[in-house]
Amino acid sequence: MSISEVAPHANIAWHLITQAERTPHEPAVTCALKPSRSGQRHYTHLTFRQLNQKSAQVALGLKRLGVKAGERAIVMVRPGPELFALTFGLFKAGVVPVLIDPGMDKRDLKACIRDASPTAFIGIGLAHAARLILGWARGQLKFTIGVGPLAWAQTSLEELFALGADAQGDYIAPEACEPDALAAVLFTSGSTGSPKGALYRQRHFAAQVELLKATYAFREGAVDVPTFPLFALFDPALGMRAVFPYMDFSAPGKADPEQIFAVIEDFGAEHMFCSPALLRRLAQALPSEPIGATSRLKTLRRVISAGAPVPPPEMRTLRAHMHEDGELFTPYGATESLPVSSISSREVDDFGEAGHQAGLGVCVGRPCPGVEVRLIEVDDEPIERWEDARHVDERGPHAVGEVVVYGPSTTQGYLARPDGDRSSKIQGPPPGVEPLSTQTVSHRMGDMGYFDQEGRLWLCGRKSHRVTWEGAWLSPLCVEGVMNTVEGVKRSALVSTPTGPALCVELDERSQRGWTEVEQALRAKRDAHPELNPIQRLLLHPGFPVDTRHNAKIKRELLSIWASAR
Repeated sequence: MSISEVAPHANIAWHLITQAERTPHEPAVTCALKPSRSGQRHYTHLTFRQLNQKSAQVALGLKRLGVKAGERAIVMVRPGPELFALTFGLFKAGVVPVLIDPGMDKRDLKACIRDASPTAFIGIGLAHAARLILGWARGQLKFTIGVGPLAWAQTSLEELFALGADAQGDYIAPEACEPDALAAVLFTSGSTGSPKGALYRQRHFAAQVELLKATYAFREGAVDVPTFPLFALFDPALGMRAVFPYMDFSAPGKADPEQIFAVIEDFGAEHMFCSPALLRRLAQALPSEPIGATSRLKTLRRVISAGAPVPPPEMRTLRAHMHEDGELFTPYGATESLPVSSISSREVDDFGEAGHQAGLGVCVGRPCPGVEVRLIEVDDEPIERWEDARHVDERGPHAVGEVVVYGPSTTQGYLARPDGDRSSKIQGPPPGVEPLSTQTVSHRMGDMGYFDQEGRLWLCGRKSHRVTWEGAWLSPLCVEGVMNTVEGVKRSALVSTPTGPALCVELDERSQRGWTEVEQALRAKRDAHPELNPIQRLLLHPGFPVDTRHNAKIKRELLSIWASAR
């Protein structure tokens, strides 16, 4: 099918096709290889034309192999040129990639693969070995495709390329061009429950591209350093070049900062996407004072960090080493709806940090253009229709409600999880909002929050993490914002135990304070805030369990079990 027959934005791969026509020889994706023993750095890359051509070969190869549009394919391939060619090839073929974080708990991983009902499995040798040993998708697969050496699969990636060798670069299967066609299944991290597969239609990806353009001033041709692979898939649609550093993407909190700095320096990167855990490592590796024109980050104009709140001191450290016009942004959203809102580090400096330390929660900025955010009274029961919800119309920290989102990128349901649909979706748009032609539901984010008088959204914590005691409840982010100001505290976590609210504390390894001194300071801080008096137990924890995707979200359920056993 020729590009002239494809409606604009009907398929996210359309952006790649047009970019390949405009800048065929510009690099689209570059990947750092393992440094040599002497420390010399090496890279491999694909131009936009090469990426477009290889993805067309994948699409036609899949068709000739017998994989049909609408069928699902598990994809477990390391970030780099092959992942881009495969993913865009799947988009062009109308075959639905199922993208699962490889760091996910192995039991959850097996269940997610089973629920996806895949007919194809595309992966590196290690992924195929795990598939065979652990029985992933046993009895479901018709096609297995191996990437790289030692991949126990029916077909290699090279053979797939050869099957579609005569494909034209603008090839797209007609079935892949319907706006409501299923484009991908993206699994949540499962940090607040079992992972769920959000169903992404073609129109959701198209809407996300437009939302990102409207929220951030991306420059075509700029270099982006994405340390979260899924976000990198938007780079070709935004006309940007993705450059992957040499790192373990399943554990960003353990990345070597030198490898990140090297990529930024080698390519003059303007943008970077990273998790709060990686941002922390980068900030700790930088000199405390900026070094002006000699800074290795002097080309960075925009850093986006998502997945969990980012500590303001680390924001300031990184920003001080960036371009003089550089800015760091923290978008708020979820796998089911992204982005919802965004806040800059300068806004955090102006009012966000002080508000957090005063117990007002975490400010996540104003909603993005075209995204409607409403608050309803906190309710643990399913809400089928908006008329069944009790609205929170007032503003201010005493008008806390559950956050509900309606927008063009809001996904409409989960894969094989009707219980998740019932608990997370409300039929139709909020009252007074003009319905979008294809958006039939609103999404309950599972977060509690409120709007301030300026229309900015502040989060108070997850609905499931609120701690109830004697007829009232405490909000985690509001409590922790106050207690984290105590010198020697790295972070704290409010949890529930059978004997009442408890605060788990992780010490700052850079502080000279011991636990006895920190505990005394925490009790004094609590006593100075009467609303925190229900917290009688302070527990020292050696290192909080965190989520697998960003290595930043605290697994409070596990901490609650640990605290209860104490």
